Amino acid sequence: MGLSNTISILLQQQHVSYGEQAVFNYCSFPYSLKMLWAPVVDAVYSFSSFVTTRWSKRMGRRKTWIVPLQLLIGIMFISLSSVIEKTLYSESPNIPFLTVCFFIFYLLAATQDIAVDAWALTMLSKKNKGWQSTCNSVGQTLGVHLAFVSSVIVNNRNSVFLALNEPTFLSSIRGSVGPIVTLRQFCLFWGVVYIMYTLYILFFVEEKEEEVEPVKQMKSEIPNPTEGEPLITRRRSPRPSESKEMDEPKNESDATMSLSQTYKLYFDILKNPYVFFHLLLHT
Repeated sequence: MGLSNTISILLQQQHVSYGEQAVFNYCSFPYSLKMLWAPVVDAVYSFSSFVTTRWSKRMGRRKTWIVPLQLLIGIMFISLSSVIEKTLYSESPNIPFLTVCFFIFYLLAATQDIAVDAWALTMLSKKNKGWQSTCNSVGQTLGVHLAFVSSVIVNNRNSVFLALNEPTFLSSIRGSVGPIVTLRQFCLFWGVVYIMYTLYILFFVEEKEEEVEPVKQMKSEIPNPTEGEPLITRRRSPRPSESKEMDEPKNESDATMSLSQTYKLYFDILKNPYVFFHLLLHT
């Protein structure tokens, strides 16, 4: 995500037309549409399940998505690093090629983000699950702003990579002129980091499947008079529907939703006129 924003700035420096810059921005669409395939990622096993089901069960449902996706991202960073650099700094940058490359990057990263969010919810305790999205947003925002502030202070740049790629950056200290890090070196470094961190997750981080808890039976909150506590709420006879819910036990399957039920819920939400108006407002 950060690299694509940097590429947009570099395209401006290459005097690419505004229309071609707008075409390149289409690469970020997967993050806006990832809710469409999020239920599939959360519900089923991924690529490794086609190799052996036994290994997939041992590996964990979310890791079967995270590990292959992060390995693909790392391999793409390494294999396409020189191609992206040559294409970007050519006389006429190939915008469709760059858009397709970063669209794939975004698609893999958005799918990986779904699996990471789902895994975080199973790792956290019940009282801390509400902090998951907050910590995720704060971490991403803090990282962006730290990069922005540090680079603005040192060289009036809005990206750490742009600062390190600037030929005159710290030239008085280094005694030479030239970029400290090229785009190819930047992609190679993070490709290796992706692969190494993914291998660490694969072999040293265990995923524990969250047990689905059955829906608890409804219980009356009226205190027991034998406990010596005053009754401050008037007793009433339960309605037929409430009586039926309290008498019938719930199954474990009631605590989850199938894929078809999830997508039906999506469709019902989209039919809401307020949601439709919100979509039109941002179109």
